[in-house]
Amino acid sequence: MLSYGGFLDLKSNEFTLKNYHLNIFEFISTGEMRYIIDPPVLSFKETFLLNCHLPNSESDFINEEKLNFIPISDRNKYRKLYKFLPSYMDVVH
Repeated sequence: MLSYGGFLDLKSNEFTLKNYHLNIFEFISTGEMRYIIDPPVLSFKETFLLNCHLPNSESDFINEEKLNFIPISDRNKYRKLYKFLPSYMDVVH
């Protein structure tokens, strides 16, 4: 797994978050507040099922009644973070 982090010195460089459209991400902070990563604990099957029912917008999952066995809090956490979670796969060479 690859993880990275950084620190942007906005005072000594002519760099602004707005110029690079980075101000739209809630996980980029310009203050002392830290972003807490709180992914849901899901099985592979639950993840696969959630991916099949992801909406095209911020609305509820598609056919959400099929997901009733997954707690709503876990569904909401997954919808918030799924783009940033790692993907695992087997590679055969």
